[in-house]
Amino acid sequence: MSSETAHEMELINALHRQGEASYPFHMPGHKRRAAGLLPEELPYRIDFTEIPGTDNLHEADGILRAAMERTARLCGVPWSRYLVNGSTCGNLAAIAAAVRPGGELIAARNCHRSIWHAAELLDLAVHVAEPPEDAEFHVSGSVNPGEVQRLLVRFPKTEAVVLTSPTYEGVLSDVHAAAELCHERGIPLIVDEAHGAHLGLCFPGGGRSCDYGFPDSASHQGADVVIQSAHKTLPGLTQTAWLHLCSERFLSPAKLEHQLDIFETSSPSYPLLCSLDSCTGFLLREGRGLFERWERALRNFHEEAKKFRRLRVLCCGGDSRERHGFFGFDPSKLYISGRGAGLTGAELAACLRERFHFEMEMTCGDCVLAMTSPMDSPEALAALAAALRRVDDDGGDAVSAYRPGAGFASSCSDGRMSAAVGETVPEITEMELSVLKEAVPGQRFRRFRPALEQPAERVSLSAAQGRQSGEYLWCYPPGVPILLPGEEISEARLSSIRRLAVAGTEFHRAGRAEQMKKKQELQ
Repeated sequence: MSSETAHEMELINALHRQGEASYPFHMPGHKRRAAGLLPEELPYRIDFTEIPGTDNLHEADGILRAAMERTARLCGVPWSRYLVNGSTCGNLAAIAAAVRPGGELIAARNCHRSIWHAAELLDLAVHVAEPPEDAEFHVSGSVNPGEVQRLLVRFPKTEAVVLTSPTYEGVLSDVHAAAELCHERGIPLIVDEAHGAHLGLCFPGGGRSCDYGFPDSASHQGADVVIQSAHKTLPGLTQTAWLHLCSERFLSPAKLEHQLDIFETSSPSYPLLCSLDSCTGFLLREGRGLFERWERALRNFHEEAKKFRRLRVLCCGGDSRERHGFFGFDPSKLYISGRGAGLTGAELAACLRERFHFEMEMTCGDCVLAMTSPMDSPEALAALAAALRRVDDDGGDAVSAYRPGAGFASSCSDGRMSAAVGETVPEITEMELSVLKEAVPGQRFRRFRPALEQPAERVSLSAAQGRQSGEYLWCYPPGVPILLPGEEISEARLSSIRRLAVAGTEFHRAGRAEQMKKKQELQ
């Protein structure tokens, strides 16, 4: 094995050696001596703090610096930083590094809530790029570069642009075109690529992950900062991610380091850091074979999916541009509609769970999302295709036993469950929204902090139309807000909320509604 690929356990081995060299009169309190006393599955032996020999993530110049340099080589970027607070931490730090407090930002409407929270913390004015909605699957499409250009011209004080590509469902935007528009105006492009950590990997001896039918990473298409979640589509432990600085046109490593000092924990988990290093080493050693197998298994799945008569799979067969108007699509995301079989997403997910023992990542309206990774076996994907074929053959009547009750919780990416023509959406009388008592002029898609600080009241859904939201409202996963503070509540948004509520969707709020409820109860 070459020295380039033999390091997959290097950080773990270094910590083991450190643990054998001395007695720990330091944190953590388990002292790495938990054998027989605490669960052996927990990684006590490599759970360290910053002492001589273990390096320091916030001033890395030893084993952690070497680990992050290896990851940068794998990802084909000049500079990478490990994140143990997830991509959320990277999004917050990148925006704080790029935009001054009180400044202006352009962001796609389908961005993760961490982007909006960064804007709230920094009191930014946000100008929103609204991607079109796919009429068949009701997912956000690609952000049009023309929309980015329009906003840049209209708001010349904008200091950065943020896009999400790929989206939770796998839709990609034209990052290269957006980057050129940004660079012409002397500002950086930040891309939340949390769901694309498998894109653009560079394997030793030549070859890249995009050689196997996957799109290239935004980090190779002109983006200045790219944030990826290793735990979403790569074999990293939950909460692990990395941030890539792809150029120093507008941002320096020192500026990003300073913001990461603020937003990333000062006590980073060494087991999580080891996970990132081990993930890197594993992919350097096994990546080409894994991605070749993964691509073949996905291709076989899509060939089977083409035979479905009732169920439909988004971009099945690579028709993303022609059929849906997407700039590009990540084939690893399997977004499946049960509408033609007379099934909601919740019903399809329940059937796959109870009858075939498959747990889906998410349900939304009449769709489910199966998220795949290079760790999925070809047999598993073939079995999923066979299960869906049986559901497709049987239709809705055959899965009636798996129909969830009224309390079944589903999730939705952006709440865009438009009602069919002539369909009546029942009113949800028990649900209320927090709205501002008085309108805030110019508040729509601008600053969130003033809206959250304004007096608000709780009203029924029917009384909320035309009012301004006093809270965030989202479904999780993936945490894309349906409502933003200060945003006018349109009939289209209300229709989405009603349909989601009827399906038993669990909504998440910023806390305002619950606080107001408790206040009213006290009164």
